[in-house]
Amino acid sequence: MRHLLVLAIALAGCDGPPPAGGEDAAAPPACEYPSHDGTLALGRVIPPWRWENVRDEDGAVRALDLREVHCSPAYDGYRSIVLVVGAGWCPACPEYLRAVNAMSRALEDRGALVVYVEVETAAFEPASGEDAERYVNGLIGDGPGLRVGDGDNTEPSALRRLVTRMPSGYFIRRRDMVVGADQKDTIYQLDWGSLAADPEQPWTPMPPPFVARCGPEDEEAGEPNDELARAQPIRFDEEVAGGVCAPGGDFYRIDETGPWRFDLYTQFLADRQNLDLRLYDRSGERIGGSTQRSNHDWVDYEGPAYVEVYGHDGASATYRVTLGPQP
Repeated sequence: MRHLLVLAIALAGCDGPPPAGGEDAAAPPACEYPSHDGTLALGRVIPPWRWENVRDEDGAVRALDLREVHCSPAYDGYRSIVLVVGAGWCPACPEYLRAVNAMSRALEDRGALVVYVEVETAAFEPASGEDAERYVNGLIGDGPGLRVGDGDNTEPSALRRLVTRMPSGYFIRRRDMVVGADQKDTIYQLDWGSLAADPEQPWTPMPPPFVARCGPEDEEAGEPNDELARAQPIRFDEEVAGGVCAPGGDFYRIDETGPWRFDLYTQFLADRQNLDLRLYDRSGERIGGSTQRSNHDWVDYEGPAYVEVYGHDGASATYRVTLGPQP
């Protein structure tokens, strides 16, 4: 595979060979990594991270330096990076990694470097390269791609701080290291093959049209509660069954003065329907939320507030919510 060679080669000199014309000839400019703002988002330059203890599918150990990926001629066989981010505790990650693996050889043929990053282990500890190798190999065997533990980052656990949804995926153009597509902006798996075939193509997230997967009989007793002014009260140790069965979210009012946890349970994994949470203070200002790609989301807070249950990218599903003390 190409990356078995390229990752073993140090930065060989982006300046290229000496110019013709003698000592007075101007040297070509050095390769510089594009300016970045430290974020990881659509249209932004990925930070120039370097991971140690990276493993390939054959178990060889090396480093992965994004400055080298951008600058070194050793990577000239690649036009893009497919960055897949998961965690050992993430219930939706195995299916996602296997789906990417199924097309990984075709992606390499189209000039994409496939990189699997495990941010945390099943015990919620920062993942090392060894952890990533065990986790990824347990899912895809010796499938092509690099196994990276974000605990071995030059900014340890940087991705865990920046990525709020697991699994996530990012398509990155090598020529400018800009994120050209971001999985969190759509519930549908990115068309990695089409992106790799033409890294320059524009990509705009298009949420799918809302399709109700439940009906009025599945709605919560407090319906209509689709705006803050109509929020349904919920008390400690109360469980409410409901459903996002129409466009918009369901609002709940919490009057507790002490610390509490609001839990949301949904069975989205059966048909890819993902419900999430938004948290608002009593003035109506949004102050937090939860966007895990799993069937369990929660928010912790102290004092009166509102919580909204809504469908990500137009998702529709039944659910149950509970309010109780923080663990």
